[in-house]
Amino acid sequence: MLFDTLALALEQNDSALQTETETLAGSAVLARAGELATKLERQGVRRLGILLDNGADWAIADLAALQAGIAAVPIPGFFTPAQRRHLTEDAALDAILAAAPLPGLTAGNRTACGYLHRLTPPASVSLPEGTAKITYTSGTTGEPKGVCLSQDNMLAVARALQTATTPLKVRRHLCLLPLAVLLENIAGLYVPWLSGACVTLLPMSDLGIRGAAGADPAAMLGTLTQWQPHSLILVPALLPVILAGRQQGLPDSYRCLALGGGRTAASLQQRARALRLPLYEGYGLSEAASVVAFNHPGAERPGSVGRPLPHVEVSIGPNGDVRVRGNRFLGYLGEAAPEDDGWLDTGDRGHIDADGYLVIDGRRKNTIVTAMGRNLAPEWLEAELCDLPDVDQAFVYGDESIGIQALVVSRQQDPRALQRALDDRLPDYARLTNLHITTRPFTRERGELTANGRLRRAVLTRRIKEASWDFSTA
Repeated sequence: MLFDTLALALEQNDSALQTETETLAGSAVLARAGELATKLERQGVRRLGILLDNGADWAIADLAALQAGIAAVPIPGFFTPAQRRHLTEDAALDAILAAAPLPGLTAGNRTACGYLHRLTPPASVSLPEGTAKITYTSGTTGEPKGVCLSQDNMLAVARALQTATTPLKVRRHLCLLPLAVLLENIAGLYVPWLSGACVTLLPMSDLGIRGAAGADPAAMLGTLTQWQPHSLILVPALLPVILAGRQQGLPDSYRCLALGGGRTAASLQQRARALRLPLYEGYGLSEAASVVAFNHPGAERPGSVGRPLPHVEVSIGPNGDVRVRGNRFLGYLGEAAPEDDGWLDTGDRGHIDADGYLVIDGRRKNTIVTAMGRNLAPEWLEAELCDLPDVDQAFVYGDESIGIQALVVSRQQDPRALQRALDDRLPDYARLTNLHITTRPFTRERGELTANGRLRRAVLTRRIKEASWDFSTA
């Protein structure tokens, strides 16, 4: 089991966890986790929401839940209040651990890791047997969905990544992403601990991270220069910051820069390698407990996301669909376990080259993956735009490189005003990069709409490419 394996490694680690104020041996981390686990068990907690910033308290709470056999539910700090409420009700949480008393809830019991608020779930939602963690993505429609994972699911990924990264001799990892993100939780916490390394945990504000929308490069580079980590996990939006630091000649100690969470422009990766940055791209999804394929020393190919790790199989369907088998999640929260042949449809298109490297060619569906690794459906934002009084029609598109773009049919002549009105409704990771206005409606005659009025995305994308960016009179 994951906890037993981590405990064995932590007992031998004299410097397992580092924060702004302290350095803890693994034995001290385990002792604090044990105290919290006992308190949680005595209070009968079965589903624990963790609403904490990156720090020792988050890591200790996560370990305590593993030790006590409690389903841990990380609550991303970048979720909106509405999304947090949905998560709390959807997961039927009976407790939330937070850094401060939460408004609207009864006063929490003070613990060494924060305030423990007890809740009365509105209804019991059954969990698949063995659920140790329920991880919520940002939700392609704005309503997050819970993925149920076992300790064995997470341990399989952690062991595979530990083996793959051993040649890099990483001794210091700094968590740049929130620990509520499954990739950082497993690859940034469990993997270093299994390797006997030290994990540095700092508040997200110290790292220059602003929600899920972006980062302050100067603040981030200042922190990285101060702490000199050997390894980082990056999403596409953070790679330019690392490039800027190397180009400025700032000192660094990088041995492993793991890149995932979305497609990164090939030109950026080429620049990184030209600057001799140790960049290793990978690929995964929550339903497979995070990482599925990974470039690593002795098995790397630029342009690919690496070979599948040994704990899973990857196959390509007849239409280029990427499918994964092995280490499959237990099921979605509140839904029956799927009955199929064991192959998980990722929703991506790709191919495997002659040497076994996986190349992701694109997404089969319309889902937009932002540069910060968040997934969202354009239909969600289109509906929000069309709900504004001055918007008749809306088309949203984008990717990691150009951000989230919108073309709207509107009588409003000020695109910034429309964009501000929309932003007020959205979490920061879903806010538009650019909004453009046209007075020419989308029509069936021009092939922009289907017979039942749905958008023909390929046609609209072509219209945008063929027109100038000034749509005010288009």
